[in-house]
Amino acid sequence: MEIQGHTDGGKNKEANQAIGQKRAEAVRRYLNMKGVALNRMATISYGADAPIAPNNTREGRAANRRVVLIVLN
Repeated sequence: MEIQGHTDGGKNKEANQAIGQKRAEAVRRYLNMKGVALNRMATISYGADAPIAPNNTREGRAANRRVVLIVLN
C-alpha cells in the first residue's frame, strides 16, 4: 500500500513536503496499530504538487490537505 501525503499551498515547498510526510506517517502508524504490517506500507509526500482543488478558497485548501491510499497488487 502506498500512503500519499498532500498539503495546500500555504507554506514553502520544504515545509509542505515535511507536513505531507507527517500526515502520511500518521496514517501508516494508525493502520499498523489496526493490524497492517509495516512492511506492507510505504509513505510518500507530494506536498502541494498535486492539488485536487484550487487553493484560493477555504474549501479548496481543506480538500488539498489530505492523505490518499493506493492499494498495490
